[in-house]
Amino acid sequence: MQRGARLALAKGYTARLIEQAARAGEHVALLAFGGQGVQLLLPPGRARASGAGQVRPLAGGGGTPLAAALAQADRLAAQALRRGVGGACLW
Repeated sequence: MQRGARLALAKGYTARLIEQAARAGEHVALLAFGGQGVQLLLPPGRARASGAGQVRPLAGGGGTPLAAALAQADRLAAQALRRGVGGACLW
């Protein structure tokens, strides 16, 4: 599978998960990471179907600051737990 096709597939799955979370009334946060560093695209909060639109314009390429992204995800999950927002799950 070509690199662009894999990214499109991952983006499609991510958008679908956000839409499903919105229908279920769940909370989500969305981090993007790549050549531009780590960006918080959807702050932690109740999922909205419109949040799936944040995924579509994302592009691939550049470095992958995985350690920084995981550290940021850990901080967001810890904050959510302290606020009493359900169980935190990282995908």
